[in-house]
Amino acid sequence: MVVGILSIFIMLKESQFIWSLLPNVAYIQYPWRFLMFSVLSLSILGGSVVTRLTNRPMRVFIGGVLIAAILMVYVKLFTPQFFHQARADSYETEEELRFRVSKVSDEYLPSAIVRPKNASEINRDTIEKRDSYAVKTNRETDTYAMFTFDAKNDQIIRINKAYFPGWRYKVNGVWVTPRLIDGLPYLPISAGRSTVEMRFYNTWIRTTSNAISLTTVVFLLFQYGKRKKTNS
Repeated sequence: MVVGILSIFIMLKESQFIWSLLPNVAYIQYPWRFLMFSVLSLSILGGSVVTRLTNRPMRVFIGGVLIAAILMVYVKLFTPQFFHQARADSYETEEELRFRVSKVSDEYLPSAIVRPKNASEINRDTIEKRDSYAVKTNRETDTYAMFTFDAKNDQIIRINKAYFPGWRYKVNGVWVTPRLIDGLPYLPISAGRSTVEMRFYNTWIRTTSNAISLTTVVFLLFQYGKRKKTNS
């Protein structure tokens, strides 16, 4: 009950003074993220009230009435406001996916990244094209890439993939610290042939968080097995 009340309050305008006092709450982004706590706590609370009834038929009856009442009250929220007729493949074009759809989640980009104002400003290649070198993509995934360059002279290349903590870069097998400009990494290559590798590693924060999550799952499974064994 306490968790439910607090999570609902923190989503209301009346809790603005709390958001103003707490440091680094911008990381949460939206107050409605606390909805997960209110839904979970109120579901458990409602279920516990029904299960305290000793009469099984009465439990089923009250549970059914509550479910029906909830559906009747909220069914109006599932009524479409309007209908938009369009071909399914119109949502799968390159411009649609790379510009309009990806623009929805721009808040996850580093703040230094320059947001494109139209589809023509989108970087379509991981390595920008220049006349001063030829580049071959040996392999490219979400967490790893390897490129081979044949450069006419020593120069700095730009990688059109936003830098996040965890990205590490090698030039000809040597770890290199990139220069960051507008959130994008720049790496030096020498005249002739060069190989550039980039790989995404876990930071200590991600590793620790994954360990906590895994430990929690194991603990819950252990507790569940222990309780089931006790009940049997």
